[in-house]
Amino acid sequence: AEQQLRAAEVQPGFGLVLLELLRSGSVDASARQAGAIYFKNYIKRQWCVEGAGGGISSSDRQAIKQHILSLMLQAPKQVQVQLSAGLEEISITDYPAEWQSLLPEMVQHLKTSQDMAVLKGTMQTAHTVFLKFRAQARSEDLLREVKYTVTGFQETHLAVFTATCTRVLGGLPADQLVAHFEL
Repeated sequence: AEQQLRAAEVQPGFGLVLLELLRSGSVDASARQAGAIYFKNYIKRQWCVEGAGGGISSSDRQAIKQHILSLMLQAPKQVQVQLSAGLEEISITDYPAEWQSLLPEMVQHLKTSQDMAVLKGTMQTAHTVFLKFRAQARSEDLLREVKYTVTGFQETHLAVFTATCTRVLGGLPADQLVAHFEL
């Protein structure tokens, strides 16, 4: 079965089929988790491969980047963990130059959502994406990427932090405090 999957993963649309499996609420939780692990490993194996011998087509790359954040925000925790690892791999090579929609999309979720799960998922995604900056040597390109990220994210991040502090200090019920502190 694994050999058949490996053969299929070089076919156009394979990653999108995996994402659809992960999105489907009708799929068994253990199958979704196994699919998420396979997706993570698929991204690690195929994202940077170019040429006729494999890799992910440009159109599939764009579609994966278009859907992975929304999937991260609605998936169960065990699936989110695996998607996060795949997203980290993608962001190392593509963010921000080849994934310019990611930062505005994260900011939009933070600005418009009152759902703690969405806010927490978006903040976790931002953390995952921004990890790439820790391991890079200082350069003009790195400084440009950091400036773009900070400029685009700081105001919204501060607004979420301020709103969370206001809610916590305003006497939130005890059962809601944990969710706010996890944010």
